[in-house]
Amino acid sequence: MTIVKVYVLRHGETDANANRIIQGQLNTSLNAAGREQAIIVGNVLKNVPFTHAYTSDLTRAVDTARAILVHHPNVPLIATKDLRERYMGNLEGVQVLDRKKRPPNDSTVETSQSLLARLFTWWSQNLFSLLVSPDAPSICHVLVVSHGASISTLMNALYSIGFRAPPPERNFRQFGGLLNTSVTELAMGPAPSPRGPEDAEWLGIVIRYNDASHLFRRTVTQENVDVQENP
Repeated sequence: MTIVKVYVLRHGETDANANRIIQGQLNTSLNAAGREQAIIVGNVLKNVPFTHAYTSDLTRAVDTARAILVHHPNVPLIATKDLRERYMGNLEGVQVLDRKKRPPNDSTVETSQSLLARLFTWWSQNLFSLLVSPDAPSICHVLVVSHGASISTLMNALYSIGFRAPPPERNFRQFGGLLNTSVTELAMGPAPSPRGPEDAEWLGIVIRYNDASHLFRRTVTQENVDVQENP
């Protein structure tokens, strides 16, 4: 069974992030700070031997991924709408200066069930499948660039099916909002089985979550207004 290490990143900052505007699936671009953040995190990850790279097809995510893959020119980048942010419908483009006065969701907002279904289906088809693929290398290093609400939703789902943090156990029972270009690192691989390696099952570990230490002393947008209180 293959060992799969996954580096999940939120895209760099946009003007909408800085101005507290709900983006959802609006195709916004990185601002100057976001481009700098992408370059910095690319340098931090330049020695990771990536074998696969995936990104949301929205420009802010694609450009973040490309800044990382400058150091990995032989790794193809696959862009997919499955990794997009939650579709926010009529709320897209709305500025939220005070979260307490945020307009309520309506029927145009993508449901939690729909968001989780597309994210988890993508993860299963592209990452869980590597665990048992006869064509996969013994160790895969996978880059995934997506969006704040999507990543936190996916992480809560993975925790619910058995992902844990290594000892000493950290409390990942509620994965919250993420900073721009923060790194969440996971590992999946065979779990020991008393019946022998042929009966081994998979084990999932969360190594770190929302790590933005590479942005030390730089100003970053602290709150992601795309994240719902009850996603």
